[in-house]
Amino acid sequence: MVPECHRQSRHGAARHRRIWRRAVHEAEWHRCRSGGACAALATGHPAGCAADAGDADPCRLRRAGPGQWLRPRSRPGAARRQLSRNPRQSHERRDQARLRHRHRRLVAAPVLSSDPDWSPAAALARRRIAIIVNAKSRRGQLLYREACAGLRSRGFDVAVAHAVRNPRNMGRILAETMAAGHDLIAIGGGDGSLAHAAGRMARKPVVMAVLPLGTANSFARTLGIIPELEPALDVIASGDVAKVDVVAIGDATFINSATIGVPARIAEDIPSGLKRWFGRFGYLGYGCYKFLTLQPFRATISRDGLADIVEDVVEIRIGNGPFVGGLRVIDGADPQSREVVVQLVRGRYAAALAGVWAANLAGWRPAKGKVREVRARDFTLSCTPEQPISVDGETGTTTPVRVTVAAAALNLVVPAGSNAMTRAEG
Repeated sequence: MVPECHRQSRHGAARHRRIWRRAVHEAEWHRCRSGGACAALATGHPAGCAADAGDADPCRLRRAGPGQWLRPRSRPGAARRQLSRNPRQSHERRDQARLRHRHRRLVAAPVLSSDPDWSPAAALARRRIAIIVNAKSRRGQLLYREACAGLRSRGFDVAVAHAVRNPRNMGRILAETMAAGHDLIAIGGGDGSLAHAAGRMARKPVVMAVLPLGTANSFARTLGIIPELEPALDVIASGDVAKVDVVAIGDATFINSATIGVPARIAEDIPSGLKRWFGRFGYLGYGCYKFLTLQPFRATISRDGLADIVEDVVEIRIGNGPFVGGLRVIDGADPQSREVVVQLVRGRYAAALAGVWAANLAGWRPAKGKVREVRARDFTLSCTPEQPISVDGETGTTTPVRVTVAAAALNLVVPAGSNAMTRAEG
C-alpha cells in the first residue's frame, strides 16, 4: 500500500517503489532532506514519511552518501517533458555538446607550461626520459626490458618505466607521469596505443617518442622510422623534434588514419592471438573472411552545415598519414599539412573494393574514377546505415562523427634531417 504522502502525485507510487527497492537491496536506512523518519528496512515497506506537509513529493530523492538521500537536481518542467517525449533528440543534443567540448579542448587549447623557458628541443637535450609500454601489444611484453636497457646505453636517464598489462590503465599512468613533471615520454605499442597517448599529450608541454611494438606500425612508417626496436631507439637518441597534427574524430583521436569498411570490421572482433602470432598476415587472412560479408553503404560529407558530397561507397579512409594497415594507400596525406585526405572507394558491390586493394598491394594507383579524394580540415561524416570506425586500428566510435584537425598540436621525436618533417622551433 502506498503511504498517504505519495498519493498527491500520479508518479509518486512509482518513485516510492524505486526508492524502496534500492533500500531493500542495500539493507540500510535512508533519510529525507528534512531529517524526517522515512525509514526503509530491508525486511519491510517504509512505514511512512514524517517530512513537512508543505514539502511536495518528499521521497523524490537522490543518493548523497551512506544512509543519506537528498532531492534530485531537477530540470525545468518544459525541458523534462521534452526529454520524456523524444529521448533520441536529448541524446543527440548531449552528444553534440560533448563533441563541441572535446573539439574546443583539443583544437583551440593553447600550449601551456609553467616554465617560460621550456622548449621541445630542450626537453630532448636533457636526455631524461619516461617509458610507458603497452605490454598487451604484439611485442610490448617481450621488448620492454630491451627498450629500457637500450635507452640507458645511449646515455638516457630512464626516470620512470611502466609495462602496462591492462591497456585501460595507460591513460591514467600517462596523466600521472605528465603531472610528475616528465616532459620526454616514450610510448611503446601499436598505432592504437600511440593515438591514445597523442590525444592526451596534444597541446601539452611534453615531447612524445615512438617505440613501434605493434602489428602494422603505420605511424612509425609515416615518420620514416623502421618498425624495429633498435632503429627506433637510434631515432630517439639522435633525432629532432617536429610538430605534427592530431585529428579528433568523435570521442577519439588519431595521428595516422581512420577507416570505415573492412578494416573497421577487422578491428572490431579480430582474435588477439591472430594478431600476436601472425602479425600483418593475420590481418590479411581475417580481412579476406570479412570481405565476404561486406555491404556497401551511402556516405555524406558535410562542410559548413551543407551536405556537399554524397557517394555510394564500400570503404572510406581518412588519412593524416599515407599508411593504412602497414600499406601505403593514401598518397598525399601528410601529418604536417593541417588537413586530412579522405578517400571514398566508390561502388555498390564488394568486388569494387577488391580491385582497389589489389592495386594498393601492387603499389599502383587505382583506376580513375574508382576512388574520390577530398581534402578537409573540419567536416562531419555520416553513413547510412551507421558504420563502425577503426581509429588507428582500434574501434569504439561509430558514425555520424565530426572530424577536426588540430594543427601542430603534438611535439614528436622524428629522424634527424628528415625531409618529410619540419622541425619544431626552440
